[in-house]
Amino acid sequence: MSDSHHEELERGRFDSPIATTPDLAAATSTLITATPARYSGRIGGIDIARALAIFGMFYAHVGKEWWGNPVAEFLAGIPDGRSSILFALLAGVSLSIITGRNVPFIGEEMRAARLRVVGRSGVLLIIAAILGARGTAVAIILAYYAAWFVAALPFSRWSARKLFIAAAVFAVAGPLVTNLTVNWFLPGLSIWPGGDPNTFLFEVFITGTYPGLVYMAFVLAGMGIGRLEL
Repeated sequence: MSDSHHEELERGRFDSPIATTPDLAAATSTLITATPARYSGRIGGIDIARALAIFGMFYAHVGKEWWGNPVAEFLAGIPDGRSSILFALLAGVSLSIITGRNVPFIGEEMRAARLRVVGRSGVLLIIAAILGARGTAVAIILAYYAAWFVAALPFSRWSARKLFIAAAVFAVAGPLVTNLTVNWFLPGLSIWPGGDPNTFLFEVFITGTYPGLVYMAFVLAGMGIGRLEL
């Protein structure tokens, strides 16, 4: 083999793409840098919001009625309804935190996170059943909460943008579908869901005190908030 041919082979070997180690390292570094970091730590604002939701639910159910005092009536009416909405919103935030915060888990981590969500839902159902067996007149949100958790699992890999869009869709379509179902579809088919376990899905998503088709808008919006870099 001539010296010139040998030089050409050597030059080709070092000029090949495989040998461009610095470029490959730079590209890898850029890719790693572009991947967002998962935020960590406890978020004080969420704890404050949870406290407001709990105290608001307490007052909405057992608070004093202030008849005849317009200002007191207005202030006392603020927690009524809004506390349950805040509960639903925070349920979504908690779901995003459990499933990876601003960077959703993948693979085995996501499967484990989803199993934790299902486990929490089961515990909430048990607590709701015990409270219901006590014969309380208070509307118990925990069973609804459990159902919303499980219903939101298919959205657990979605980005914040997609979750906000889905929340907007539920905000518009949820009340419409609920009203049509309750006032037209079910009566038209002579279906009258009762309060027994066989009608659980009807209760928690359509006909109950906190219909899931409406409240999923708040759950998904909360998930979108949890996917942001808080």
